[in-house]
Amino acid sequence: MKTKLFIIIICFISFIAKSQDPQKTLNDAITSGMLDNVKIAVEQQKADVNTMYKDKIQNNYPLHTACQVINVEIIKYLLDKGAETNTENKLSFTPLMQITYSFMADTASTRKSLAIIDLFVAKDADLNAVSGGGHTAIAYAAERNKLEVVKKLIAAKADVNKRGKSKIAYTPLMHAAKLGNFEMVKALIEAGAEINEIREHADGSVMITENAASMASDGNFAEILEYLKTKGAKAPKGRKIWK
Repeated sequence: MKTKLFIIIICFISFIAKSQDPQKTLNDAITSGMLDNVKIAVEQQKADVNTMYKDKIQNNYPLHTACQVINVEIIKYLLDKGAETNTENKLSFTPLMQITYSFMADTASTRKSLAIIDLFVAKDADLNAVSGGGHTAIAYAAERNKLEVVKKLIAAKADVNKRGKSKIAYTPLMHAAKLGNFEMVKALIEAGAEINEIREHADGSVMITENAASMASDGNFAEILEYLKTKGAKAPKGRKIWK
């Protein structure tokens, strides 16, 4: 009986301690979008803006969580308090990757994300960091079909060809061609995207090689395909695209 009571007491104390955890308070305040509560957590409860909050799902730093909810004012506050821009969360995303990947490409979210990117650039965020999946922030923006974000990162001098060492990851140009976004394709090529870069992946025992041109062809995006041809695109090995 005493053992059971002791366990109950320990569990209760643990619950109380967790509920008063300043990092949890900070995480909850960010998630709810309450800047005043964020300030209380940081300034009164001494939550650390550079400490990861570990739960069963996210394992995010405060800045990553703020990027998920696209809260410009909270992000600005965290940066002013010394939040680091190049930390990686559980998914090996930097905050910049998080903001380019998280939101949908609607007008309001795009406007906020562009302002956030400006804040990160001003704080010398690494535009060309590569995630565990081999993608950079601009590649995630292209994957999510966010033309204005891609243009913003190009203007900030992001490397349009950077990716992981393996050939599995898509380049931004491949994403744009696969999605049929002609304006994005043009913007990336004008920024120096390598047209004939290849992607290799296994399909069972067969190794598949593809590039931006083959992806445009697979999607029946004739206008993009012809544009790529004028820029020197070639069919990947084993593929016949043009007659």
